[in-house]
Amino acid sequence: MNNSRISVLAAGSFFNAVAILVQKYKEDYPNIQIDYRCGPAGILREKILSGEACNLFVSADYKNAKKVSDAFCEAPVVPVCRSSLCVIALKTATTNGEDAITLLSNPCMRIGTSTPGDDPCGDYTQKFFEMIRKESPELANSISARSKALVGGRHSNPVPSGKKAALWLLETGQCDVFIGYRAFWNTYKGKPEIVTADIPQRYTIHPEWYMTYRPDAHRLAEFIVSPLGRSIIRSCGFLDSKSELIR
Repeated sequence: MNNSRISVLAAGSFFNAVAILVQKYKEDYPNIQIDYRCGPAGILREKILSGEACNLFVSADYKNAKKVSDAFCEAPVVPVCRSSLCVIALKTATTNGEDAITLLSNPCMRIGTSTPGDDPCGDYTQKFFEMIRKESPELANSISARSKALVGGRHSNPVPSGKKAALWLLETGQCDVFIGYRAFWNTYKGKPEIVTADIPQRYTIHPEWYMTYRPDAHRLAEFIVSPLGRSIIRSCGFLDSKSELIR
């Protein structure tokens, strides 16, 4: 392992966590070269299945992780962490103090989302819309009509380096509200110009992040789910996983 090279491909939402995890891991294994890249997990999965080098993969979608696991010859699929959805908007007289459903119900609000199919966050957002539809088809139709997938897709405009997708979309006027992961809540809370609102409990969805890995990355995988690894992941805004090892 002293001269190993490990390639990590992970969901864009996991970028902050993987950067810190890799840095901390290399303190104990300084001779191991670890390359990591983050992006829409559905697209990364396709690249791996098409032959791109990868030793460890993280996705907020079990199906993505399972397909890569199968390509890794039945590698373990390990739950890593979880989060939920929230609504983010610029603070204005219209948005300040409003709850998530009120924000989304406003017919003047253009709603930004991630791209279903390419980015699991977009898929979870569509599930959220379907939950609303069961209670209020008219509201769901209005929300869907005003929603546009703006990031996380193979044809999406790239988010500038160092920018959070939601903040960039809001600040550049591409949408009025954005639906994303609550894991970034602390990032948004630190900006007085941003309003954040939890999704009501009756619509709560708990996206879960999974990893799968080749045998040569097993030490890194073990570190990620170790007590220290999990504390790093929690510090990035995620919740502990409630699931067990899946094979």
